[in-house]
Amino acid sequence: MPTKSKRDEEKWQKAKSIAKEKGDGDNYALIMGIYKNMDPDYFKKAAIRIASLWLQAKGPLWQQFMDEVYEGGAKQVRNTNRDTQDRYPMVAISTLLKTDRKLRKLVRGQFARWKPQREKQGLPGEAVEDLGELQRGQQLEWGPPNQRARGVVQKARPDRAIVKRNDGQVQHIRPTDLESWQPRVLG
Repeated sequence: MPTKSKRDEEKWQKAKSIAKEKGDGDNYALIMGIYKNMDPDYFKKAAIRIASLWLQAKGPLWQQFMDEVYEGGAKQVRNTNRDTQDRYPMVAISTLLKTDRKLRKLVRGQFARWKPQREKQGLPGEAVEDLGELQRGQQLEWGPPNQRARGVVQKARPDRAIVKRNDGQVQHIRPTDLESWQPRVLG
């Protein structure tokens, strides 16, 4: 089994030796079962980590979907987690997406139906034609369709707009960038 750390390798070897003692040293399913029982929480944590990575990997279009449909992930929904639903009957959907497989499947389906509609409608907002018309504090979105970035205008002149991106970096947009980046004013 490909392992990530020396600790995992040691556990894998121990699982193989236990399986060999039972007379099934080549049975991968048995070895994997023994290995998983050594640290069951590890696999639960890994599933949560994979789910959160999946959510992050959807990119700007996913974030736009979450903003429009689920208030950026802050929308409160009924808690389906049996362990915590008595204490927290309502939780943010972004929290529940990390643990609820059925909800993830439902939201993925909604996203799959929403995405073609959004692509037909085109990009939201008003296209920027002149950088000098931008106002300080306006929200912009720009970049290629699969890597759209967002930020807030800090300064704007006819020859350049300085935008602070949502990730904290500063971006300079020049008139030559308007055609390829297609910046749009969101608000």
